[in-house]
Amino acid sequence: MATFILDMDGVLYRDGEPLPCAAEFVRFLRERGCRVIFLTNNSYRTRREYAERLNRMGIPASEDDVVTSAYITAEYLTCKCGPSTAYVVGGRGISEELAARGWKVVGPVGWKDAKFVIVGLNPEVCYQDLKYAALAIRNGAAFIATNNDATYPGAEGILPGAGALVAFLERATGRRAKVMGKPHDPAWEVIEPMVEGEAWVVGDRMDTDMEFGFRYGARTVLLLTGVTHEVGDRKTDFVFRDLCEAMRKLEVLI
Repeated sequence: MATFILDMDGVLYRDGEPLPCAAEFVRFLRERGCRVIFLTNNSYRTRREYAERLNRMGIPASEDDVVTSAYITAEYLTCKCGPSTAYVVGGRGISEELAARGWKVVGPVGWKDAKFVIVGLNPEVCYQDLKYAALAIRNGAAFIATNNDATYPGAEGILPGAGALVAFLERATGRRAKVMGKPHDPAWEVIEPMVEGEAWVVGDRMDTDMEFGFRYGARTVLLLTGVTHEVGDRKTDFVFRDLCEAMRKLEVLI
């Protein structure tokens, strides 16, 4: 028995379009009795929306199969401190996960009440969003990043990610964010109870996906279909051009 922790953007799809052999690879794993967890550092959408996207691509998935950095953030913080009040820079993925656990999410009018500022990807972010986040942090709110991925792959190329917003606020406040997503400890604390047997991490980034596997003793599979195109000095267990090659080469090992 093994558990495959699959990144999504840059691994299963890119800019919403499925990558070659995505559905076939997931079916290949499940036919061999492997558990599949879809893990993304992107916190913008809800788990339900990600599951719906995967199903449209021919990859059967339920909400319980999907873990986002928003889910990790809400689970981890609620476990550590209970429900609280947060000012959010990010999408509905964060707000819905917090609300489901009894948190109060405040807007610009309520920034002084925020005990936490939680930052994730939001392509529609404006200066006012960041201004009130900075004010709340300076007012004593804990500074939390769902992830600090500097970039993510899009149709036009490599786009600024949540880490760019986090860096803005770190520079503006002189505070460092505590990061929840891959490759940091909160992500593993949430994922570990879901892992059955040997853990495998499949991703397209050295600094998050592969580092996540390195830190927690998982086998690592790097795909060259997303952000990373050169491996560098750190060696992964496997490097594949795409999921089609991964399926062929891993057949004898799984």
